[in-house]
Amino acid sequence: AYRLYRSANSTASRRLACALAGVLLMQISLGVANVAMHLPLWNAVAHNGVGALLLLVTVLCYFELRRSQPFGANHS
Repeated sequence: AYRLYRSANSTASRRLACALAGVLLMQISLGVANVAMHLPLWNAVAHNGVGALLLLVTVLCYFELRRSQPFGANHS
Protein backbone atom coordinates (compact mmCIF):
# COMPACT_ATOMS: atom_id res chain seq x y z
CA ALA A 1 0.00 0.00 0.00
CA TYR A 2 2.82 2.38 0.87
CA ARG A 3 4.69 1.73 -2.38
CA LEU A 4 1.54 2.21 -4.44
CA TYR A 5 0.67 5.40 -2.57
CA ARG A 6 4.16 6.85 -3.05
CA SER A 7 4.35 5.96 -6.74
CA ALA A 8 0.76 6.95 -7.53
CA ASN A 9 0.31 8.95 -10.69
CA SER A 10 -3.42 9.32 -10.24
CA THR A 11 -6.05 9.85 -7.61
CA ALA A 12 -7.42 6.37 -8.32
CA SER A 13 -4.08 4.77 -7.39
CA ARG A 14 -3.94 6.68 -4.12
CA ARG A 15 -7.50 5.70 -3.31
CA LEU A 16 -6.66 2.08 -4.02
CA ALA A 17 -3.66 2.28 -1.68
CA CYS A 18 -5.80 3.82 1.06
CA ALA A 19 -8.45 1.15 0.51
CA LEU A 20 -5.83 -1.56 0.95
CA ALA A 21 -4.64 -0.06 4.22
CA GLY A 22 -8.21 0.39 5.47
CA VAL A 23 -9.31 -3.14 4.59
CA LEU A 24 -6.17 -4.56 6.20
CA LEU A 25 -6.86 -2.68 9.44
CA MET A 26 -10.47 -3.88 9.37
CA GLN A 27 -9.33 -7.49 8.89
CA ILE A 28 -6.90 -7.25 11.81
CA SER A 29 -9.60 -5.69 14.01
CA LEU A 30 -12.09 -8.42 13.17
CA GLY A 31 -9.46 -11.08 13.88
CA VAL A 32 -8.72 -9.64 17.30
CA ALA A 33 -12.45 -9.38 18.00
CA ASN A 34 -12.89 -13.03 17.00
CA VAL A 35 -10.35 -14.09 19.61
CA ALA A 36 -11.66 -11.73 22.29
CA MET A 37 -15.33 -12.69 21.82
CA HIS A 38 -14.74 -16.45 21.35
CA LEU A 39 -15.78 -16.65 17.69
CA PRO A 40 -19.34 -15.33 17.42
CA LEU A 41 -20.82 -16.40 14.07
CA TRP A 42 -21.54 -12.90 12.76
CA ASN A 43 -17.96 -11.79 13.44
CA ALA A 44 -16.45 -14.92 11.90
CA VAL A 45 -18.54 -14.43 8.76
CA ALA A 46 -17.54 -10.75 8.59
CA HIS A 47 -13.89 -11.74 9.02
CA ASN A 48 -14.15 -14.17 6.08
CA GLY A 49 -15.92 -11.59 3.91
CA VAL A 50 -13.35 -8.91 4.62
CA GLY A 51 -10.62 -11.48 3.93
CA ALA A 52 -12.05 -11.99 0.44
CA LEU A 53 -12.24 -8.23 -0.03
CA LEU A 54 -8.63 -7.90 1.14
CA LEU A 55 -7.54 -10.45 -1.45
CA LEU A 56 -9.40 -8.56 -4.18
CA VAL A 57 -7.89 -5.20 -3.24
CA THR A 58 -4.41 -6.75 -2.99
CA VAL A 59 -4.71 -8.18 -6.51
CA LEU A 60 -5.95 -4.83 -7.83
CA CYS A 61 -2.97 -3.10 -6.20
CA TYR A 62 -0.60 -5.61 -7.78
CA PHE A 63 -1.95 -4.95 -11.25
CA GLU A 64 -1.93 -1.20 -10.65
CA LEU A 65 1.75 -1.36 -9.67
CA ARG A 66 2.56 -3.48 -12.72
CA ARG A 67 0.68 -1.06 -14.97
CA SER A 68 2.50 1.96 -13.56
CA GLN A 69 6.00 0.56 -14.16
CA PRO A 70 7.68 1.06 -17.53
CA PHE A 71 7.81 -1.94 -19.86
CA GLY A 72 10.86 -4.12 -19.20
CA ALA A 73 11.46 -2.75 -15.69
CA ASN A 74 12.48 -5.16 -12.95
CA HIS A 75 9.29 -6.26 -11.12
CA SER A 76 10.96 -7.64 -8.00
